[in-house]
Amino acid sequence: MLMSISKQTYGINKRILSKFGYEDWQTDYVPHGITDKRINKIEDKGDTKFREFEKKHGLDKYKFKILYLNRNIRRKNPGDVALAYKHFMDKLTPEKRKECVLVWHSAPSDENGTDMRALCNALLPDYPIIFTYDTGGPMNDEEMNFLYNSIDIYINMASNEGFGLGSLEALHAGKNIILNVTGGMQDQCGFKKEDGTYLTAEDYVELKSNHRGTYTNHGEWVKPIFPTNRSLQGSPQTPYIFDDRCSFEDAGEALLEWYKAGTEERERCGEIGRQWAQGEDARMTAKHLSESFIKNIEATFKNWKPREKYTLEV
Repeated sequence: MLMSISKQTYGINKRILSKFGYEDWQTDYVPHGITDKRINKIEDKGDTKFREFEKKHGLDKYKFKILYLNRNIRRKNPGDVALAYKHFMDKLTPEKRKECVLVWHSAPSDENGTDMRALCNALLPDYPIIFTYDTGGPMNDEEMNFLYNSIDIYINMASNEGFGLGSLEALHAGKNIILNVTGGMQDQCGFKKEDGTYLTAEDYVELKSNHRGTYTNHGEWVKPIFPTNRSLQGSPQTPYIFDDRCSFEDAGEALLEWYKAGTEERERCGEIGRQWAQGEDARMTAKHLSESFIKNIEATFKNWKPREKYTLEV
């Protein structure tokens, strides 16, 4: 039994396994689910602990906060995020720039990624950046919830991504997202077909991926960035995998659009995204995840039959 966290992976499994006699019950789409015991929308932003958290990390000084919390590794494209932020900030007046900040909740330096302090000092020395590891380091569940509730936009420009938990957690806090259309992240964009219904996992058996922009109608809570080029990457453990690379200029324009939308509109769109993520169309809650897991395990107990022994020759 294979439970896929993305529609793209489900489509791959379905296409391949159908050639080898696997039955329909043996693969299903089961996306990640978030529990509101960890991440939820804080209605009372005047809460003392929340305000103290913002003050501790310097978040109280800014009106428009952009969050990066991926690992500082190459496939997450941390440098492109910095350039997208620069592209956005370059288009603002000096006064408006004072309202904005890039919140970096990740290791500032990683040998699998880059030295973000050096990069930012060289490429955007005059623009505000908060390195949260300098003001407290890794956070517990309560602090992570405060962080999501404090920011305005979550951005993920990873060139390949199995799912992208951070953006889903941001949605559960009622925040808007900017995502590269690749892997499992496209599932969080709420792409719709011509008839207005959402793309399903079954649609991906034929579609394979929406990274080419076959469908562009999407949810109000997201600014999807379609890749501008693809390259074949790999490692000894993963010999080949496509990188879907999006333009930092496109991501910077998306940041500008969210900025211009204003607080009220961002709140409206974020709430729509939160309700969608928790609803029956997305099924991206811990409850939905548990229900799907139980359903598939029960199907396995009911339908499984021993296979004939075989040898594998390489």
